[in-house]
Amino acid sequence: MNRQFNFNILDGHNIEPFEDEILNQSSLREVHYSISIQLFKIKYSYLTKRKNMKERIIKIKAFDKKAAVIQFFKFIQIENEDKPHRAISNVKILGINSCGYEVISV
Repeated sequence: MNRQFNFNILDGHNIEPFEDEILNQSSLREVHYSISIQLFKIKYSYLTKRKNMKERIIKIKAFDKKAAVIQFFKFIQIENEDKPHRAISNVKILGINSCGYEVISV
């Protein structure tokens, strides 16, 4: 089931902290939830330092497509900083597909 909670209903309410000692330890309950992380395949093209055009595919785990794109460009930036002699430029995303997901229980 995919339920979403509207946190805006808490705006304007004065919620005070409570004393732990009042509660009986046997009455405490844990709330378990899970987080879904998607696996994306990103196909991209780039220009090498020798002016050759290349295409590659990379897999990235992220919460959504927007986060995957941001993480992809951070990856390119880090790779260029780590390997300046093999730096790539003119990076273009040609396509992005969701190819699965992982569920993490918290």
